[in-house]
Amino acid sequence: MSTKEWGGPQDPLEQIGLGITANGVDQVLMATRDNLYKGASQIKIAVSGGVISYTDALYVHEFLPEEIEAAVRAAEDYGTYVMVHVHSAGPIKRALNAGVRSLDHNSLADEEAIRMMKELGAHMSVQVLVVENIVDQYPEGDVRREKAEQAWANIGNVMEWTKKHGVKQAWGTDLLDSLENRAQQLADLSARKKWFTSAQIMVQATGNGGATVALAGKRNPYGKLGVIEKGAMADILIYNRNPLEDVSIVEDYENNLDFIMKDGFVHKNAL
Repeated sequence: MSTKEWGGPQDPLEQIGLGITANGVDQVLMATRDNLYKGASQIKIAVSGGVISYTDALYVHEFLPEEIEAAVRAAEDYGTYVMVHVHSAGPIKRALNAGVRSLDHNSLADEEAIRMMKELGAHMSVQVLVVENIVDQYPEGDVRREKAEQAWANIGNVMEWTKKHGVKQAWGTDLLDSLENRAQQLADLSARKKWFTSAQIMVQATGNGGATVALAGKRNPYGKLGVIEKGAMADILIYNRNPLEDVSIVEDYENNLDFIMKDGFVHKNAL
């Protein structure tokens, strides 16, 4: 093996400060506390395999229950919570039972896992556009394409179960690796219209997102989010058409976005 535990180099994510490889309860505690001490508002851990990696299948459980519980306890001691990268039903249920409050991706969830999210008051997000893009990004026979196809085949079920059980779904695209990819991110809103109304999608992208960030409690660096009222963060967008009727209008922001306020400062006013 080439990991640091066996005399190899640090993982590239560790080298640039984006993550820590931790094995065992003691290492998870140390990594969690180190990140919180340095100012993290919440902790994110990967509890299942991922789509764009070669060696970890989506069904893989990547932390034992006691390791997840260690991260949760340490985060709770700081007044905040743990969120997870997760795809498959087994790791979702393990994370929920360990006290995780927010779950990202969830592409291979089953209905029982979605029902557990509702019963335990957990929040979740599903990345539609990025999975669809990955299916076409890699050639036939590439393990990453195969995993993306698995994820894409079940996302519709996940969305229907989320709607059926009333799970609080926030919006996030995971389109982070280039400016070109990030330019597509608003199209993820329209991609959800096959499952949700435009009004429901806008709630996911605004109020639900604010509620998820607020899980950080006293570690929340933004204050009140997702509402327009005194004391809340003063970020306001006003469109010349109603996105509650057709959410796709937000994609054409050059023509439809008339007013931009960020942190209380007006950056555009064409009203």
